[in-house]
Amino acid sequence: MELRNKFENRKFKFNNKDYNNKSYAQTYYDLVKDVLEGSHGEFKSRKDASIALGKTICLNYEDIPESALKYNLYKPLHDIYVITNKDVKGFNKAIERISKKLEVEVEFN
Repeated sequence: MELRNKFENRKFKFNNKDYNNKSYAQTYYDLVKDVLEGSHGEFKSRKDASIALGKTICLNYEDIPESALKYNLYKPLHDIYVITNKDVKGFNKAIERISKKLEVEVEFN
């Protein structure tokens, strides 16, 4: 029962758009895709983008952590790689950073 509670919070609303998927990693990937495509606005600078996305993306294949490579816990997105080996807490922190840098609201359900 306790394990179920850890993963109940798999959906959120970002800038009034619902994100919900069976896989929280896929949900985060969808958000990053939308953010990079400009669906929620633009980062003020590359530095802001770097801070917001943090270690959840890699610009080069060679920069992907060994653990993510070993278990195939990354997904290509255009010319970057989204790292999907974070836990719910790690994804939520990244989502909050992105929200803050883009100055939009995020609501976790």
